[in-house]
Amino acid sequence: MSRTALALCLSAGLLTSCGAGREVTALSLEIPFLAQINPCTLAANLGQNMRAILEIGGHEPCPLTINSADLSARGECERITIGIVRPIGLGYWLPNPVQTTELVPLAFVIGWVNLEKEALEAGATSVTAVLDPSDPNVVQVDSDSELAALPTDTDCLPLTDPDELESCDAQVYFKEAMVADGVHFDFEPGGVGDGISNIREACDGTLFQ
Repeated sequence: MSRTALALCLSAGLLTSCGAGREVTALSLEIPFLAQINPCTLAANLGQNMRAILEIGGHEPCPLTINSADLSARGECERITIGIVRPIGLGYWLPNPVQTTELVPLAFVIGWVNLEKEALEAGATSVTAVLDPSDPNVVQVDSDSELAALPTDTDCLPLTDPDELESCDAQVYFKEAMVADGVHFDFEPGGVGDGISNIREACDGTLFQ
């Protein structure tokens, strides 16, 4: 499984730029696509149409640029305020060719990043958060059953390990968001799922058939 690394450029204020001599407050990142769908039969076609959106708790979603050659996602997300632990989620979506404003979910990777001041090195201008689905504290969701199995608030209460607790909180945060938004990972034009994940059908070219 490939590692998904986010390099964040930070300051004690709002995030606007990572350039030397400027107020350092922006988030820049490079994210490899999920390894288990490679090789993807229609990678080039997917890369031209797919959307990658990074969601950061407390901030507006941040669209990234997809490289159609390797399905990696790159970009900058600005004005990320430090001072707390923030849940982060990387979503991959494909526009419905019939209703282009509708984005069909392919996969969602959930993690978190500690932006508390005491967790940052003095004078630090960047910190790296890793979204690696093989990490027990990072979760990848690409099926409705996996979404349903994400924890609730009460599941997090007994946890004492800080990393496990932050991971659980992040999963609760994004589960509630996805359920509220009506996200389904088994899309069918007729409205009844066929048991095959969107991400698999997208790679096989059968998602919208």
